[in-house]
Amino acid sequence: MENHFNTPSKSTTMSNIVFLLLSFPLGLCYFLITVIGFSLGIGTVVIWIGLPILFATLFLIRVMAEAERRMVSNLLHLPFPYRLQERDEPRMRFVRRFGKVLSDPSTWTSTIYMILKLPLGILNFVVALTLPIVSVALTLLPLVYLVNLFIDLILIKNGVPILDS
Repeated sequence: MENHFNTPSKSTTMSNIVFLLLSFPLGLCYFLITVIGFSLGIGTVVIWIGLPILFATLFLIRVMAEAERRMVSNLLHLPFPYRLQERDEPRMRFVRRFGKVLSDPSTWTSTIYMILKLPLGILNFVVALTLPIVSVALTLLPLVYLVNLFIDLILIKNGVPILDS
């Protein structure tokens, strides 16, 4: 007899479900870090402490986006191109590095993704929990009907009147 428990389709299905279930908590973290970082950075830019906070927020967004790319690549088995770090970044001054981060389009697409990850994560999480529960409920519905008929039969044999609704 063949072993059907460790087939590639099962591992792909499980990794898809894991990805869907991780979407909500990760999306919540991404959203909170992005919104709090930008709010705090923009609010304190007047006293110049906001610039390092904004830079740290953008750096965290880029790190979170890279982690998300790797997670998607590993769990969903989709190839994603990885960005190689440039060697001259540590030698640049803070203002030059900040300007380079601001002018990079991947920074802004990652920021939009981090903000949209929460509503999409909520939707994924709800779908990942609701569909299996509804499937099991509909699968067991004929069994529940038979058990109900059996209980009604026992009640009728014992002389208990059954109210039809």
